[in-house]
Amino acid sequence: MDTALGFRPHSGWTAAVAVGSVDGRPVALERRRVDLSAPGVPVQPYHAAAGRSLDAASAVVRQAYEVALAGAMVGLDELLAALGSAGHGVVAVGLPVGSLAIPSELAAILGSHPLLHAAEGDLYRQAVAQSAEERGLRVVETPARELGARAGRALGLDEPGLRAALIQAGQLLGRPWRKDEKDATMLAWLALASSGSGR
Repeated sequence: MDTALGFRPHSGWTAAVAVGSVDGRPVALERRRVDLSAPGVPVQPYHAAAGRSLDAASAVVRQAYEVALAGAMVGLDELLAALGSAGHGVVAVGLPVGSLAIPSELAAILGSHPLLHAAEGDLYRQAVAQSAEERGLRVVETPARELGARAGRALGLDEPGLRAALIQAGQLLGRPWRKDEKDATMLAWLALASSGSGR
């Protein structure tokens, strides 16, 4: 069965949900938490870098990204192996994107508190995206603010229908089933639909 993975990254970790399609309808297959941090490495690297020299700040951010990328690769490989052994081939990965444009200059980021938060979210998203791309998986990005509306349209569901579908997915996978897992599920649905494997 063609499958897609949805990731909802946070500082130092990400929720991950795998979704397949049965008779044109999505079905949740797997849920995991993937660690993207390591002891001694700040999970909010841009905040930790603020107030340092640009060279020192860059080193903090670079280290956090390398650790996040390593964690994403391990987590993704474990998911691919588990799904593959059950006969599911992953074809795409869904990720959210924020609405705030992040400048390429580190100094500009460090000088703005909203950008610190946005850049940290983007760091973990980029780590997951790079790990997926290096494994030949297509990355489908969805604006976080439009996630529910786009998922509903892709599935042909109104808002109550979408809520019911997410509740059903949670019943299949068990707890925890919070907003993070629900968002990851919708991201996986959209990635699967965009691959032509979903509805």
